[in-house]
Amino acid sequence: MTDHENIMTDTGMQYFFTEESFLVIEIYLDNHGLLKSGEKLVKVNSAGAGNMNLTLRLETNRGSYILKQSRPYVEKYPQVDAPIERVLTEAAFLQRIAKEEMLAKRSPDLLNLDAQNYALFMQDLGHGSDLSIAYAKDLQLREVTLEGLIDYLSVLHAQPVADFPGNLPLRRLNHEHIFVFPYLDAATTGLDLDTIIPGLAAIAKDFRADEKLRATTADIGERYLAAGPCLLHGDFYPGSWLEVDQQTYVIDAEFAHPGRPEYDLGVMIAHLHFAGVETSLIDRLRERYQRPQDFEPELVERFAGLELIRRLIGLAQLPLDADLEQRRAWLELGRSYVLNA
Repeated sequence: MTDHENIMTDTGMQYFFTEESFLVIEIYLDNHGLLKSGEKLVKVNSAGAGNMNLTLRLETNRGSYILKQSRPYVEKYPQVDAPIERVLTEAAFLQRIAKEEMLAKRSPDLLNLDAQNYALFMQDLGHGSDLSIAYAKDLQLREVTLEGLIDYLSVLHAQPVADFPGNLPLRRLNHEHIFVFPYLDAATTGLDLDTIIPGLAAIAKDFRADEKLRATTADIGERYLAAGPCLLHGDFYPGSWLEVDQQTYVIDAEFAHPGRPEYDLGVMIAHLHFAGVETSLIDRLRERYQRPQDFEPELVERFAGLELIRRLIGLAQLPLDADLEQRRAWLELGRSYVLNA
């Protein structure tokens, strides 16, 4: 059997989609009654270079849709195993926020959930770009965009979390890449940081040797794994912010879980630094955020610092337009956030 057939057998899936599987998708849409009468599939192509899942844009003679499917591995890194049920968590997130107008209008409508095939059939928000383009030096995130995103977090963190999936298997994977992997040596990880930018490996050794940093990181990692009082997006960074016709949407919620609200905010702040957002604006956004009960400002800083570090010396690299000294400065900022909060 092919690898695809093995996956289907092991998981109970009936369909394994690829960008080239036009006929398979055509049959799938027909068998599941997902298109309107007289509507026909015309074209299948990638809807973007996502990290975790296969995401396809399906064009028909009447419109377009998004078909997303998760695998038992990370789509961008097939060598990394990942819990296949993560797309079901994303569906639960979309179903939960559909009840809150402000959140629903910033997310795609879930049109069909196929749990057997770990597939979501969703509204196509349109051709746009995620905001990871903001990592380029000559592009700036608009203040109104950031205000909308911080307002989104304020409302999201006020949503009920009762009965929401804990998503612990995926959080454990994320925990490994945030709180463990960046502090392991290259012989263990196989990641040569000097292939990213010469000299980065030597800088990373200093962080890996910092026992206070490692101990604090481990403590914060336990807080990440623990259940929390708020509904989190779980991956709130520019790769999950889609801009179409100057409207910003929030997508890719497979990491959603009940957790500490400081995590979403900390991740966002880290990426605003990467995007060159002025500190004064970051401070104004933090003030704008509506803090839930028992909010811990120091924990925001620690999560922000750990996100800065892991994106620079961990596996999940960003398309950063930055030289070695700028990366060193971000790493030191991250360490300061973690240890001095």
